[in-house]
Amino acid sequence: MSKAEKRITDDLFSAFKKLDKIYEERENEYRYHVNVYGDSDSFEIDLVYDLKLKPLQEEVLNEIDKVYQNANNQNIYFFDCSFKVYKKLLKNRKENYFKNNLDANDLDFISSEVEYFSKPSENRVFEEKVQFYYHTYFETKECFAITLRRKLEYLNESLNIYDLQVDLSDFNWANIKFNNIKIIKKDNKQNLEPNNPMITNSSWDYPLNNEYQWCEMILDSFKTVTDRKNPEAYFNSQLNIRKEIHPKNRFFPLCKEYAIKLKETFKELAKNNNEIPKNPSLRAKQIINCKHIIDPAYDPFKSLFSEKPENNSGLKFIINEDDFDNIISSIDKLINEVNISDKEGVKNKEKPTFKNIITAEEKKVYILKLLEDLSITVDGQSILTSRKKGALRGVVEALRESRIIPNIGLATLCTIVASEIHLELKSELDASTTSEHYKKDTLVYIKNNPLH
Repeated sequence: MSKAEKRITDDLFSAFKKLDKIYEERENEYRYHVNVYGDSDSFEIDLVYDLKLKPLQEEVLNEIDKVYQNANNQNIYFFDCSFKVYKKLLKNRKENYFKNNLDANDLDFISSEVEYFSKPSENRVFEEKVQFYYHTYFETKECFAITLRRKLEYLNESLNIYDLQVDLSDFNWANIKFNNIKIIKKDNKQNLEPNNPMITNSSWDYPLNNEYQWCEMILDSFKTVTDRKNPEAYFNSQLNIRKEIHPKNRFFPLCKEYAIKLKETFKELAKNNNEIPKNPSLRAKQIINCKHIIDPAYDPFKSLFSEKPENNSGLKFIINEDDFDNIISSIDKLINEVNISDKEGVKNKEKPTFKNIITAEEKKVYILKLLEDLSITVDGQSILTSRKKGALRGVVEALRESRIIPNIGLATLCTIVASEIHLELKSELDASTTSEHYKKDTLVYIKNNPLH
């Protein structure tokens, strides 16, 4: 953090530290109450500390407003910084992105920026010696909503060349705490972002977080002779890279779906005498620009196929339709293998528990210690009151995002952990201020006390 950044955030960090101190005091009160009285009824404790916290929470809101103004004057970046600052520092963000993602392209970067703004709870953070997540205290104001709109409009301009656009039809400008932002095709409004039911909703999907990147992965199967002759091995290897993100019973059907789309686009190009259409679709552009499909050294004045006239000026394909059929056939075999495996698995399926979902012993020990340290449990037993059960949701969300627990349904994970610590859940846990606070605390804990 630069001296300029430190000066404009000093008061904000001071307010954060006061808040954290009061939260710590409240947790100690909870522990003391349980140890002395043997019950977890903390209504009076919550009442006292809510009164202490309220003025400090308002102070944080005021300081965020000040940071917004001062950061604009001094060109300092943060999630809700002004559009002027964002645009000025975007080049630096892009350079850092490409430095960390060596094979990325411009579309990858734009997609990552849109995804960044769609996850405010993870990215509204200031960092000093530790990270302070301010999302919990953030309130929507017109100035912040307008700033976000300008940033998304700017990103939208960059998507035009890909026949894509930022879709804000479901966006609630009155509450930008919980954003619903996605990228869609311009022509048929088909989603290309996590809200598309055909695309997984995980924040770890890179580089398969939209249709363009799925197709790119499939086209890469033509890169080597080995992969072209043995697509099954190629797609199995691609699954292994992402097995913690995509279950195989979802990964292979998606591969097949996009392979079929690519094949149809390839056939359309061939019907067009292998010439580039005036307004090629996004998939056509991908095929035309793919060096594994188009011979980069082709001579436009030589025959494309032996039966074609010598003056054919079309594209020279290195592959043909049969190659796509080979891919689709191979994926079908993989899908059948998965279906057989799933049927056998159903027969022996056991109820998910803490012990069989979290198989690594070191992870079990780590999670149980984390729950103790965050005052969720005492001696392995939950001390959460009915008002504070949302804390478990926040902890589980953070553990899942940090890949410490499997990427399965949140409700299932909450039920499993709740059962392990003897916490009764009568219904699913909804997102709340309590869950947001504990998610923030858990992410900080994991950063300061890494598993490995």
